[in-house]
Amino acid sequence: FPFAWALITMFKADKDLYTAKNNPFLYNQHPTFRHVDLLFSKTMFLDFPEPTDAAVSVAPNNFTLLIPLTVLTIVLGIYFYPLAQYTSQSLRFFVK
Repeated sequence: FPFAWALITMFKADKDLYTAKNNPFLYNQHPTFRHVDLLFSKTMFLDFPEPTDAAVSVAPNNFTLLIPLTVLTIVLGIYFYPLAQYTSQSLRFFVK
């Protein structure tokens, strides 16, 4: 749900976001790329955080580490979720 919410609100106009009577899941105004443009052109999103220490500067950029860590987290979550679900379901029969 948070990922879908981020995708929906990323392309909404400011007025569409801040008007309380609008449906938050629908585009009440035309979609815009203004927020995406602001993120990548007017902020240091791709450059932040830059290593400042000389010993850390030889390490890869933190943004390049983000993608493999995200994939690893998703794979581990997909693997361990059914195990945890099975355990919680089987324990339900023993607890009264």
